[in-house]
Amino acid sequence: MLALVRGISDAWQAVTMNRIGEAERHRHQAEECRAKAELMADEETRALYFRLAEAYEALADNQEEVEHNRQSFGDLASKMVNSGSGVGS
Repeated sequence: MLALVRGISDAWQAVTMNRIGEAERHRHQAEECRAKAELMADEETRALYFRLAEAYEALADNQEEVEHNRQSFGDLASKMVNSGSGVGS
């Protein structure tokens, strides 16, 4: 069972790195949308780009929250591995 907990911990760490990259990518897309909005003469199109930027920021925030929760789980799994207190050990 200890090997399973170790495997889960390693998998969570790999997923964490991917989630961090996704949040950064969404923030970059939000910046691009805001820059495009500033170039738009049409107010409706400008507003759409700003709303899209807000949506990308919300996605980034969500990714960071998911990452935080996964990290907390990964920390708990690591403590279990290090203490040898895995279920069935």
